[in-house]
Amino acid sequence: MLQRKAVSTEAAADDLAIYAEGVRVMRQRSERDPMDPLGWVYQSRIHGNSRGEERGPGEPVDWSSCQHGSWFFLPWHRMSLLQFERIVQVSTGEPEWALPYWDYPDASNVTIPDAFLDESSPLFQPGRAFRPRELAAPTWQDSGSFVAFGGGERERPVHRGRELGSVELNPHNLVHGLVSGDMASFQSPLDPLFYIHHCAIDRFWEVWLTLEKRRNPDKESWLGSSFSFPDPEASSGRRTLFVRDVQTVAAAGYSYDELTPPPSARERRVMARPSERDRTGMLAEMAPRRKDEDLELLGATSRGGTVRDRAEIGVASEALERRRSVLADQGPRGAEDIGPLPLFLRLENVGIEAGDASSMWNVYVQAGGEGERHLAGTIAPFGLAGLTAEGGRQTLTMDISHLSDELLGPAGALEVTFEPVYEDAEGEPFYDRAALYTTAE
Repeated sequence: MLQRKAVSTEAAADDLAIYAEGVRVMRQRSERDPMDPLGWVYQSRIHGNSRGEERGPGEPVDWSSCQHGSWFFLPWHRMSLLQFERIVQVSTGEPEWALPYWDYPDASNVTIPDAFLDESSPLFQPGRAFRPRELAAPTWQDSGSFVAFGGGERERPVHRGRELGSVELNPHNLVHGLVSGDMASFQSPLDPLFYIHHCAIDRFWEVWLTLEKRRNPDKESWLGSSFSFPDPEASSGRRTLFVRDVQTVAAAGYSYDELTPPPSARERRVMARPSERDRTGMLAEMAPRRKDEDLELLGATSRGGTVRDRAEIGVASEALERRRSVLADQGPRGAEDIGPLPLFLRLENVGIEAGDASSMWNVYVQAGGEGERHLAGTIAPFGLAGLTAEGGRQTLTMDISHLSDELLGPAGALEVTFEPVYEDAEGEPFYDRAALYTTAE
């Protein structure tokens, strides 16, 4: 069985050298024939075009066929990586080659591997403007259902869905935005970093499945869906894969060198507590403690806005009043005994007129305009301009359960503000409503 290794380790050095050779051969294929299905350019167009728009008239049927914003996001990209590996294996004569994965823990701690910075290497891509920044910590580890983790449920595949899962929102979109250049567009496979980035996201799927009570969907609309890709060895030139055949890495025929989950936003907040007793008690309740569907509205803005506006969300519900009663009677220790209140900030029907994933905005929340302002999430509008141009929107859900008691303990409205990650951000996202939800008890 092939094993994918962390790109930063010495064990991956040979795999990186073979990867570079495979990229060189694929680029040469495209130079000879831009429509060669095994060439570098054609492979990038399978994912999408630069703006993330639908396939144009007369274009090959497998162009702009990647899956985003739905529960097909993870299996489609896993299949794409498998087929890319096959092309490199055949192109280099290395049938045991496995793609390395980018072993960043989160989007705030990303560094581009040296092999991809060497301008003489096929792994280098001009146009990057990598500028590390503090971004929101990931929350995918705490998502208790596949729909919350991997994307919204759909009966049929769609190029660009409306409901991003937590792992697509962060770190997937954020890393695309950080690297910028081609990586910030839907034609991101032009940059060799794309494949090790998606290998990291693929690994996070397998890591998520190792956590308590996490499981893949069992619906036939997911398991029975299939996708077709160019293949270097099939007599037809194509290979069709079903989701049920790739729902685990073992089923797909490979493994990862290790599956330790990076700390989530909630874990980081707990571990920052000064008392070891407090940390131990809270960490013991880290197992999934909620169902991520069946959301109960706590409050919402009365109108839409843009990232230039300050949003105010009035909050009132029976669940919240019960929570406040516990806090008033028992204090912080009582809150620890029952665990944090599941809390989600949703920006509904988000669009953007211009810009790519590098037009990132940090989202902050604050209780009643007083106290500490907390970083709740980061928006990286990957492919959103193209979707907006064609009348589409996306809903972005940020898990802020780790902040719930600090934000909802005091009475009053919750304030939501935005700041550009880079001052030269091209686009300004807008939304129909900002809302707070909890999960029904």
